[in-house]
Amino acid sequence: MLETVTEELPVAHVISLDTTTAREANVLDVAAGHELLLRIAVLRGERTDLRYLYAETLYVPDRLPLDVLIRLEQTKDPIGRVLADCGVRWTRQSISPSGRLGEVHASHVPDSSEVVWERAYRLLVGGMPAFAIREWFLQPVLDAVERTVGMRTWPA
Repeated sequence: MLETVTEELPVAHVISLDTTTAREANVLDVAAGHELLLRIAVLRGERTDLRYLYAETLYVPDRLPLDVLIRLEQTKDPIGRVLADCGVRWTRQSISPSGRLGEVHASHVPDSSEVVWERAYRLLVGGMPAFAIREWFLQPVLDAVERTVGMRTWPA
């Protein structure tokens, strides 16, 4: 969706990728203390370098194929592209957007004036929750929607 709206390839600028452990009650349905990874990234336009989306992703490494883990660690590919390229089938389930997925340094979180929409969901791989994702869409996404919809609706 982001690629279509912005008319450019989004790339993930990973701010951090840290090991953490699951809390007792968690959206990934793993036992407390289970090893997880927390990936914080900003999706930017490959051509324009505009910040389109800020994302916090908590995931269960032992529920993912090794090639997915390597790509998430070593490339600037967004998660959706990695899963598609690796042939991983998944389903999405909405979750409550309240609360943080992990400890995040406040300087990374976008200012509320930049945020135009947020959502939270988990991705199930093989029927098991593998990712919990919170996304904040930033003003350039809305600008791109208005530009592309406007161009299609009211041509100059």
